[in-house]
Amino acid sequence: MGIIQRQSLQNTIVTYIGIAVGFINLLIIQPAFLTPEEIGLTRVLFSLSYLIAVIIPIGGEKITTKFLPLFKSSDNGDNGFLVLITGYMVCGFTVVSLIIFCFRSYFINIYADQSQVLGEYLGYVFPLSFFLAGVNVLNVYTFSYFKTVFPSVLNNILVRIIFITLISIYSIKLITLKTFIQLYVGIYGLQILIQFIYILRISKPTLIINRKILKEVRVTKVITFGLLIALTAFSAIGLKYLDTVMLANYISLDLVGIYAIVAFIPTVIEVPLGAIEKISDPKITTALITNNTTEIKAIYYKSSKYMLILGGLIFLLITANINFLVQLLPEEYAIGRDIVPILCVGAFLNMAFGSNSTLIFNSHLYKYGVLFIFLMIV
Repeated sequence: MGIIQRQSLQNTIVTYIGIAVGFINLLIIQPAFLTPEEIGLTRVLFSLSYLIAVIIPIGGEKITTKFLPLFKSSDNGDNGFLVLITGYMVCGFTVVSLIIFCFRSYFINIYADQSQVLGEYLGYVFPLSFFLAGVNVLNVYTFSYFKTVFPSVLNNILVRIIFITLISIYSIKLITLKTFIQLYVGIYGLQILIQFIYILRISKPTLIINRKILKEVRVTKVITFGLLIALTAFSAIGLKYLDTVMLANYISLDLVGIYAIVAFIPTVIEVPLGAIEKISDPKITTALITNNTTEIKAIYYKSSKYMLILGGLIFLLITANINFLVQLLPEEYAIGRDIVPILCVGAFLNMAFGSNSTLIFNSHLYKYGVLFIFLMIV
């Protein structure tokens, strides 16, 4: 079994265990121990922070995937690439934070009519977005060394178990809502720390940036690529999270919480695609650098074939059992049942086309991908 098949299988198993934990968390624990308004608060904070987190690295994830293979060497680690990408991300965070801080009152006023409590906690978007951005960049750095299982365990299982523990502590009133939100943000800070320690073990990064390699790849080329990819990533992630952020402006926070819970169900369909992209992304990038079109075609063909079959099976299972799934939730969540099949169609179509985004955005045609994504989100 090849490295892609083996780690994709391992990632799928880990991810589905994480989905099971997430299912218990989102569909059982949270509705039982949190009010819909409290659920809506955490989901809006996460969704808004994630949208900002995509902008902060200025395309740092794709820069890592595309250019880290050029920096890696057997005798000198990553030639200072981790230091380079960390400084790049900090610059992005500084710029984005200043812009958001200047318009902070505007964001608070947007949500003031529907939820006063959301305006009180918008300040936590700053640290949460930074932590999420850091997690994303460090994950991709780890994937580039073909180490995908540990980050999957950390992201999909450990973080969710810690969150369930936090909810349990909050439900018995040992902490206030403010402390609950602070610890919720802190979970992702802990995730960065664990991920960084793991990276030190697998890659032994160096502190000195190799200027010769940096000159060869051209800084202007890297920054141009990063800016375009940042726009694309924001658009792509916006398709997943912008709905929750926008809804909080038009409906009450408790209804946003109900939407967030039922909208989790269709995400199960896309789990295998995320698992295979973690390892196929760096493999396709390496194949593009060496112009190995045979391997590229093989990876894409297999990803499309297997994702179409598996995605279709999961799609049928969910849509056929939607009434049963909704019955597991408290009665007030039944109003969200009809949105599940709509979201399932979108998830299935994304699966059916396999690792298409990985192939486009790591090739010289990435500018076309930027255009397509931008048109789609508009």
